Amino acid sequence: MKTYPCTLDQLSKWITFSVFIALLIPVITIANITFHQQSLSERLAFISTFVILGAGLSLAYLWKPQQIALSNEFLIVKRKFGDKKFPLANIQSAAIITRKELGMGIRLFGSGGFFGYYGLFKYKNIGNVNVYCTQREPVILIELTKGKILISPDEPSLFLNDLNTIKKAPNQ
Repeated sequence: MKTYPCTLDQLSKWITFSVFIALLIPVITIANITFHQQSLSERLAFISTFVILGAGLSLAYLWKPQQIALSNEFLIVKRKFGDKKFPLANIQSAAIITRKELGMGIRLFGSGGFFGYYGLFKYKNIGNVNVYCTQREPVILIELTKGKILISPDEPSLFLNDLNTIKKAPNQ
């Protein structure tokens, strides 16, 4: 199995850092006020809010694409939690695509920069697509028998060459 790293682009790094800072300052301030001046029920409300917020941030991190892997049978988006497998037999085409070729896009569900770009997006020129990216460009559009995905390995040309080699090889 060959793997291809997926590192965050600068925008995603800044968004992730900014969200943490934007959440950290009010949490520290409210914690200081809550634990010195408030009742037990108000303290429990703060703790519950903090736990829910922490769970949401943790899920975003756990679903971040870490790397892309190719085996003889599957393309695998490796994440800390819940790897996503796509059979190579279901891949109709794969090509590097630019943001201009994608067209205007909107995030329907997922992350638009916090630990990467992943989830369900809709683009003007290609329609609905499941995105598993850590960079905005270059990305690879993979058309499957049912649906489309976008991925962003650090070396997209190498990935495409290896994918084409594996798909052309006789079944073992």
